[in-house]
Order: sequence, then C-alpha cells, then structure tokens
Amino acid sequence: MTDPDPSAAVFRKVAWRLLPFLGLCYFTAFLDRVNVGMAALTMNRALGLSATAFGTGAGIFFIGYFFFELPSNIVLVRVGPRRWIARIAISWGLVTVCTAFIRGQWEFLAVRFLLGVAEAGFFPGVLYFLTLWFPSAWRGRAIGIFMASASVSSIVGPLVSGHLLKMDGIAGLDGWRWLFLIEGLAAVIVGVLCLRVLVEKPADASWLAPVERQSLEAALASDRQVRTAVNGHTLLSALRNPRVWLLSLASFGQIFGVYSVVFWQPLILKTFGNSTLDIAYISSAISVIGVIGMVLWPRHSDRTGERNWHFTAPMALACLGFVIAGLSLHSQPVALLGLCLASLGIAAAVPIFWTYPTEFLTGAGAAGGFAVINSIGNLAGYFGPQIVGIMRDLTGGFAGALLLVALGPLITLCVGLYLGAARSREALA
Repeated sequence: MTDPDPSAAVFRKVAWRLLPFLGLCYFTAFLDRVNVGMAALTMNRALGLSATAFGTGAGIFFIGYFFFELPSNIVLVRVGPRRWIARIAISWGLVTVCTAFIRGQWEFLAVRFLLGVAEAGFFPGVLYFLTLWFPSAWRGRAIGIFMASASVSSIVGPLVSGHLLKMDGIAGLDGWRWLFLIEGLAAVIVGVLCLRVLVEKPADASWLAPVERQSLEAALASDRQVRTAVNGHTLLSALRNPRVWLLSLASFGQIFGVYSVVFWQPLILKTFGNSTLDIAYISSAISVIGVIGMVLWPRHSDRTGERNWHFTAPMALACLGFVIAGLSLHSQPVALLGLCLASLGIAAAVPIFWTYPTEFLTGAGAAGGFAVINSIGNLAGYFGPQIVGIMRDLTGGFAGALLLVALGPLITLCVGLYLGAARSREALA
C-alpha cells in the first residue's frame, strides 16, 4: 500500500526496529504463562493435582497480576520502559525456572501466584511504550503485530513444549520439569537483551537520522495534543473516566474466553485419545487461525478507519465458536471447527480492542488506564480456568464448561455494541 504521509517510511523503519523484539518478549511471556497447559499432561499426575486444583493454580497467576499491575506501571513511567520491561522479563523467567523444582500442590499455587506478580505490568507497559512511538493512525497495526506474537507462541509453544516433555529421565528430571527450566531461562536471556535493544523515546534513537527523529516527534506531538486537549492525561482523570471501567468489563469477558480454554485445551484434546505430540500439533494448527486474524483484521480496520464493527463482529464469531465446541464434543472435527472459530474471533478482536483506550488516554493516564483495564480484565484468567476445573470435576466432561465460556465473548460483544452506539451519538452531537 502506498501511503501519502511523508512520515510513513519513518514509522515503517521504527516498526521493523522495535516490533520484532517486542514480539519476542511477548512470545516468551505468553509461553511461560500458558505452558502449564502442556505440562499438565504429565505434571498433574506426578503432583497429584485434581482438575479443580490445577484450574485454581493455572488461574491464580492472575491474582498476583491484578494486585501488582497498576503499581508496576506507575514505576514504569518513573524509571522508563526499557529498564522496567527488562526487569519484568528477567523476574518471570526466574520464577518459571523455580517451577521446575516444585513438589506438590501448595508449591504449584505459590509459583503460579509469583509468576503473576513478576509479569505484572508487562503488557500495558508495552502498550504505553508504543504510544511513545506510534500515533493513532498507526497504532492498530503496531498493536496487532505485537500481539500476534502471543498467537505465534500458541503455535510454536505447544510444539516446543511437547518435545520437551519427551526429555523424561534426562539428568534424572521429568520432562515437564525440563519444560519449565528451559523456557524460563529463555525469558531471562530475553530480559537481558531488552537493555540493549529497546530505546526509551525517539529522541534517543541513534538509528534514526535527525530529520527522521524530527518528523516522528512532530507527528507524535500533534497526536498527543489532540488527545490531551479532549481527554486530559493524568492517572486520576483516567480512573474517573467511565469508558475505562466499561473497557475493563469488556476485557474481562474477552479474557474469560481466552484463558478458560487455553489452559485446558490440551486436556480437552486428550479426551479424543490424541497423543502428546498430536495434541501439540492440533493446538498449533488452531493458533495459526488466530494469527491470521490478528495480523490481517487490524490492518483492514486501520485502512477503513472503522473500529466498532471490526471489534464486535469477531466477538460474535468467538461466542458462536465456543457454543459449537461445547455442543460437539462427541465429534472431534466439529469441536475443532468451533475452537478454530473461537480462536479466530478473539484473536482478530484483541488488537482492535486496545485501540479504544489509546484514543482517549495519554501520558500517566495512559499507563495507569491500560493497567486498570488489563488487570481487571485479567481477573477473568483466575475465575475462568477454575470454573472449567470445577465443572470438569462435577460433570466428568467439558461440554457444560465450554457453553459457560461462551458467556465471556457475549459480555464483551454487548459492551462493544454499547460503546459503538455511544460513539455514534457523540459524532452526531
């Protein structure tokens, strides 16, 4: 696509410089967050974990995340994204390494909680960082590319984890222990690299020519001026804005759908009699669908300038997908179709969702607002997996749980429709 904006070449240069590495960071974050799903194929029996205990442990990550998300982002604004993102990555890597040495249920719960504490602030911190480099017109694409790395992690992660599980007995360690050890060390390395690769702001970018820095800073200043004039930029103003709390509810519904399934998908696939490697490849194939939607759909939204229907239509698709999966667990092909539709819908909608708060939050308000929305939304990551585990223990299957999961995207769809209608009324006023 030919862009008439003379700064387009600069933004592309910035994108190529920053987004691949930020994507690698998010790749490792998502991998270390959800690799417990693959580990559960052998870990649960070794530790004697029931379905409810595993669901609670998988989800308790988000309790630690919730309580430390906002404080983490307040510190990030003070010390700068480069150093704080590096600290976050090194911390969660070390906690993941510790997970390799747990011996029972309570240690499992403890390390999962600490993992949430360690990772808190990473995702909204990167979103804040992107506002320092990309104006509104480019942000949908930037967020989409960054977030696609989580879907790539969902593709590659099960394959890597599946093969690491085959290391059973090497050096006297179980395969699931090797999984946490190796994947945790990878995050530590990425964290150290943050200090060398990331740059705080355009003025510090030695890899941009002076005229490129001036063009970039002028475009960003103009974008901030428009948004600040309308909405303000303090943390207090962000917390007083009702849209922050509506978006928090929408995020809760969206994430309820994501993590209710992502931790349990390997065990759901196991009920069809699939082997460990078969489960890894099937999980990866489902995630491929999500990556396609996450990359292409936000680009179309940026080109057209339309957000509302680009957000609500995928959420309707995700809701439908979970319903199909829940009603079709007697047939693996149909159930997989439902899971693919759910993956496509949620992945396509997520980057569009995160353009909403960037339209009215700036400065410290942006960092704090992102943290509030993300931390409240991520509470669904605690309740969702736990509810699935309870339903599994009560019913002996996953059908009822998947139908319940469909309520998450439905809530988000309703909030999206309301926000779209409100935006239309403001445009006509």
